[in-house]
Amino acid sequence: MPSYQLRSVWGPFSTIVNLLTFFVGLGLFLTALIVPLTLIGGSGTVGIEGDRDGQLCAHAGDLPVEDVPTKGDYSEQIGEVESRVDVVPIELLVCEPLKGLDHKAVKYSLKAMTEVPTFAVYLVFLFGIRRVMIQTDRGGPFGHETARLLTRLGWWLFGGLIAATLIETTAESLLIGTMVKGQTSGWAELDFPAVMILGALGIVGVGRVLKQGARLQDDVEGTV
Repeated sequence: MPSYQLRSVWGPFSTIVNLLTFFVGLGLFLTALIVPLTLIGGSGTVGIEGDRDGQLCAHAGDLPVEDVPTKGDYSEQIGEVESRVDVVPIELLVCEPLKGLDHKAVKYSLKAMTEVPTFAVYLVFLFGIRRVMIQTDRGGPFGHETARLLTRLGWWLFGGLIAATLIETTAESLLIGTMVKGQTSGWAELDFPAVMILGALGIVGVGRVLKQGARLQDDVEGTV
């Protein structure tokens, strides 16, 4: 059985995976830390700054392009545009100032839940990739354990991204509801990461192929 030498087998790819795991883990840690820090800070100077400075914001969807006012000065953000060019800011945000924010614990928890689930899914996925890399180096690409890990990893990414999107959309909808009179929930735009979900199914497919390869390798070894 080959010795475990992850770097010699995978080269720069292992470094990339390690860096991604670190930064995604750091992002998840900082995002989860926002809520208690903000509640301890009390004044709104520490914690989630929302999508605008000093405000807690929820994304309520996009406006139809034909209903968006195109007049306005956006030169500070994008520079000066040509005279015949319109700037169309279609994103619709619902924002509330952090100062004097009521039900702070609920709103900051909901805001955190609009970001944490996807971070968590990707972090577990990256740790899973590391396990697959280690197992491949130890048992070869056509080992039963490698195929099993890769298949499970694909299903995790597939189901995890769908669940994370539903959780984040629900949290954002409830957050909108806390800012709109006469409603307990709004409805945020449901936007599944289609490319990543299809990629997850592709990983499952590769795992199934490797599983078949492992069976064929067993048959060959059994006839030698």
